[in-house]
Amino acid sequence: MFHRISGCLFIILGLSVGAFGLNDWLKTDALVHTYELLFRASTLQSGVFKPEQWSSHWRFINLILMVFGCLIAYSGVLVLLKKSLGYLLLSCSLIGMGIVPIILRVIGYSRYKWDGGGLWGELPYFAVGLAALLAYMMVKRKSRSAIGQRAI
Repeated sequence: MFHRISGCLFIILGLSVGAFGLNDWLKTDALVHTYELLFRASTLQSGVFKPEQWSSHWRFINLILMVFGCLIAYSGVLVLLKKSLGYLLLSCSLIGMGIVPIILRVIGYSRYKWDGGGLWGELPYFAVGLAALLAYMMVKRKSRSAIGQRAI
């Protein structure tokens, strides 16, 4: 029962993350227009705004978000099928979601202040990824102990 409920929740989470990325991908042009208006009004004073560059960066980030959403949904399917690999895939996906923005910030790909990539913003991903890793370890341990009991 636990695997069914958590698997369904992971599928819903993955589809939501993927849909969020797709929605933002499709609304990139409207966001570029909004940020151009804000820069013209001198509301955002963090340098020069280059619409083409920001648009390509935004689309790339949302593509990564859609990939992670698909991985989370797939891990939910694996958990639903009672495969322990689903928890490991979920853990790797969430930790990856936490690491990628930080890496992009460190290598200089994120040029604007609102692009994300701070440690405090990514901490929840690490925490949930660690919880999924612990769930994977517990499921593996439980399956090994069940195998040992059958042999007796």
